[in-house]
Formats: sequence, C-alpha cells, structure tokens
Amino acid sequence: MPTADDYERARALILEFGWNATAYQILNPGLTLWFTARRDGVIGFVRYGRTVVVGGAPVCALDRLDAIAAEFDRAARARGYKVCYFGAGDRLDNLYAADAGWSRVLLGAQPAWDPRSWSDAVAKRQSLRGQFNRARNKGVRVSEWPPDVSENHPALRRCLSEWLTTRHLPPLHFLVEPETLDHLRDRRVFVAERGSREVVAFTVLSPIPARNGWLVEQIVRGRGAPNGTAELLLDTAMRAVAASPAIVSPLERQTRCTEILQKASLEKITPAETDYRRALAVAEDLARSDPTNPAYRHDRARAECDLATVLIQAGR
Repeated sequence: MPTADDYERARALILEFGWNATAYQILNPGLTLWFTARRDGVIGFVRYGRTVVVGGAPVCALDRLDAIAAEFDRAARARGYKVCYFGAGDRLDNLYAADAGWSRVLLGAQPAWDPRSWSDAVAKRQSLRGQFNRARNKGVRVSEWPPDVSENHPALRRCLSEWLTTRHLPPLHFLVEPETLDHLRDRRVFVAERGSREVVAFTVLSPIPARNGWLVEQIVRGRGAPNGTAELLLDTAMRAVAASPAIVSPLERQTRCTEILQKASLEKITPAETDYRRALAVAEDLARSDPTNPAYRHDRARAECDLATVLIQAGR
C-alpha cells in the first residue's frame, strides 16, 4: 500500500500528465508505485516472477518520457528484473519502435468514441435503441451519483458482490480491478435503478486528464438487471460526457485476453530472441478473464481505435 503522501503525489501527476487510458488505474489497489528521483514521474506496476509488469506507461511530461523510462529500467535491472509494459500506448511504443532490445506484441484495439457524435450514431442503429427500450420497459432508470454519495455505498457494494459471484474465475486485479468503490473522488459514477430505487447496475468512469477524456473502467450488473441495462448505462454516460467539456471517451472492455484475441490478430513487430512468446504468456496470464462478460459489444456503434500493445525487454 502506498503512503498517503505517495498516493497524493501520484494522483497529482496523473491529473496533470495522465495520457494513457490506464493512467488513473495505477491508483487502484494492488499496484506498487515507483517515483523518479525528482518525483516528477510515476509508474504503477506488479511483479510477475522476475518481470515487473507496468500498467500502461510512465505518467510524466512528454519531454521526460524517454529519461524516466530509462531511469525505471535501470532501477529494475539493478534488482534483477526485466520490464514489461502492458498497454504501452503510442508514445512509448514509438519511443522503442526501432530498439531491438524490446519485443512488441499487438493484443488488439481499444475503441474510442467522440461523445458529441454519439446521438447521431444511436439514431442510425435501431438494434441499439431496442436495447435501451428493453431496459426502460422493465423500469430501469439511470442517473449520475456524486462521488461522495457513491463511495462505498452499500447498494453498489451489494451489486458488485452479485456481479462477482457470476464470474467463473477469481478477480484478476491489475488493470481489471473490481475494487474501485473506495476511491471515487475523481471518477464519475452512473447508477441504474429499477422499481422502488433498487440498484441493479452501475458504471465507473475514470479520468484521462491529458486527453480530456474518460475511461469506462467498469460496467457492473447485479442479478436484477434486465437486458439492455449495460447499453443504457453507457448511453447515459456518453450523453453526460458530451454535455461536459470532455472530448474523447475511450472504452476499455472488462474482459480477458481470451476474448481480446478473438477480436484481433497478434503481430510480432520487433523480434528479440524468444521474448515474443514470453510476452504473450505474461499478457495472457495478466489479462485472462471470463469470456462470457456481456458488458460491451463492438458492433454497436462506430469507434476510432487505439492499439493495445505489450512491450517486453529482450533476454539478457
């Protein structure tokens, strides 16, 4: 667990420089925070054998990215660890593109929508509107709850517990951490209620400050959520974001690598000994989840895509 000072310093850096979709997630439980000597950059990581697996990329000013990545690499090497960046993002990917010391694995693509065009996209898709109506006809209504009300709210806790009991594997943690209800200060929470205000589902959005956007980090459905509830949650969130200054709303699937791999090809871009297979094994172990998760459907609306990549150092 980070100290209170470290947590607040990491939060401040994220709110100033957070560019990767995963940036705010490094504050979630289970990740270790590493700071530069100047404390002008932060990295969140977990240890996997003799590899440190970074969630996203260093959070720092762009002109410091190269130096901070090198400083982290030296610190890891000094302790006998290799470095793997999971969900590295374009900036770090481009930094190491020509470096034979790194292997690159393309896992898939992360869809991103401009919420200002969401209404037009919905108007053209009758099937999506049908999903909304299924939920509304069952009495589902969605509203945004303030973070101070949502944080550790017992109804949300109950809903999360119901959802977790339907998963066939234990929580993966890392970048699919289910325990976000303790820290909602900078997040946005949309709640689906039915009947006499029974909470049946909710979604949590995390900020991507440097891109003026939001990551849909979780869509959680309880036992009483009818078909269309997840879609109605996302629709409400997108329209709320469109009414605010934010421009881009990336959506990260609550899934595991088995399902990601069904949607995208794998590509070995920069071969480095046998590290491609090692990187894939690490990625699969860290990204494996329940392939039956119904929360998102890629064919529902047109989206731009950010590539989701893994970078891992060559053997030495």
